[in-house]
Amino acid sequence: MSAIVIDGGIIHYEVIGRGRPLIFIHGWLGSWRYWMGSMEELSPYFRTYALDLWGFGDSDKSYERFRVIDYINLLEAFMEEMGIRQAPLVGHSLGAVIAVRFAARNPQKVEKLVAVSLPIIGAALNSRFIRSNNVLGLIPPEYAEVMREARKASAKALEVSAKSVIELDLRLDLLRIQAPTLIIYGDRDSVVDTNHIKAFKDLKSSIRAMCLPGTRHFPMLEEASKFNRLLKEFLALGVEIDKLQIKEEWRRKMG
Repeated sequence: MSAIVIDGGIIHYEVIGRGRPLIFIHGWLGSWRYWMGSMEELSPYFRTYALDLWGFGDSDKSYERFRVIDYINLLEAFMEEMGIRQAPLVGHSLGAVIAVRFAARNPQKVEKLVAVSLPIIGAALNSRFIRSNNVLGLIPPEYAEVMREARKASAKALEVSAKSVIELDLRLDLLRIQAPTLIIYGDRDSVVDTNHIKAFKDLKSSIRAMCLPGTRHFPMLEEASKFNRLLKEFLALGVEIDKLQIKEEWRRKMG
């Protein structure tokens, strides 16, 4: 377990592997831990980092800076502390929102971008998720360790960050991003309305939106091997993002 102090708040993070840096950013229902499988899979090729955002996991809960802009500033400070000048970013849900806005504002610091279960506009976030008293029920039940980590989240962090996202519209941010961008989503997601992703995916050649059939809000857990294979292929490609494709055998479960 590693920790640093950023602006007076303790930030917990983990590092696995050697090589070029790769940063994972978790979402509302979790911590760094649900990236463990992806970090291990990518560790032969990258030095993978995953941090707990303020209010989540083992990071500071009393440091009440839980808006998207606060987390963008946190990510920038974290990269500076780690000596990372540029890296691919992989974000999920809230983490995807942070990664997209960060990449739009700091193009020189983002090599590639992967946004998982991304609410491109605030209205795409299911309002029942924000009001629900059982948000942990959205985590696949077989991931007990992830569930335990999610219980560490501050209720205030969940509320403030979700309300912050509702106010956002990331369409211009996505168009401004210079890095090749992959959006991954599940066709059964009940937290984020994915119809807006389908409508957006053809607007820019450097953006590719891909569905992992049969998955909900956590495609990196529900279809871990397929997700990690897709992630590795995207990170291995140059700028020819159009060559990335879902394998035919993955589609069979739709039939």
